Amino acid sequence: MAHIVAARALAAEAGVENTWFIEADLAALMGHPLAYEIPEVDVVTMHGVWSWVPDPVRAGIISLLKAKLRPGGVVQVSYNALPARQSALGMQWLLREAGERLAVRSDRQAEAGLEIVSALAEAKAHHLQGLPFVESLLQHARHCQTAYLAHEYMNKAWRPCFHADVVAAMAEAKLEWVASTHLLENFPSLMLTEEARTVSSRFEDPVMRELVKDVCLPRGLRGRFRARRTTPHPGGTRRIA
Repeated sequence: MAHIVAARALAAEAGVENTWFIEADLAALMGHPLAYEIPEVDVVTMHGVWSWVPDPVRAGIISLLKAKLRPGGVVQVSYNALPARQSALGMQWLLREAGERLAVRSDRQAEAGLEIVSALAEAKAHHLQGLPFVESLLQHARHCQTAYLAHEYMNKAWRPCFHADVVAAMAEAKLEWVASTHLLENFPSLMLTEEARTVSSRFEDPVMRELVKDVCLPRGLRGRFRARRTTPHPGGTRRIA
């Protein structure tokens, strides 16, 4: 609720009057009276959500998109991506499990778990050596708020995703993947070596081409699921990027 209060205060301070902030359980929102008050929309953006919530919440998101996104609408979804994030799986599990055993409050759990990860990294633990996401966490932790670490890693539902799995999930809402919201990533000639482009060109399926990119590039966060509905629901297809 504190986030809602802060958002309302910011909107009031900025003089923005056409906003609406609600606190609701996404897993059950479509069965709640609040759902009837939410209008259909043309644009949806989800940042810091998909990789951090359990399956019932993901299903609720799909139901909401199916009901509220207009034909021709666009959805942007960011998520922690595989295979780049596979090196962070052990680190996240260690941080969360250690933190939960050493503290009670989530922010202190994040601090305690981080101390364990740091200590084992200094002890040259095999699965914490030479991994960019471990090094990034340790460097980032010196400058960021503990609340961010708690959100990012102290979460049992945390799951990085393969692009194809996100595409398949969004297809249930009649959403079709379109492109990356990071403009340069849509141009293989700017992102891939000639050899990698040769492999990619063997596939006509754009989702398979994205898998080739994901194997070649160190992109641990995909901020890219633009989905566009091309025909009226409940039938037809929309697109995502």
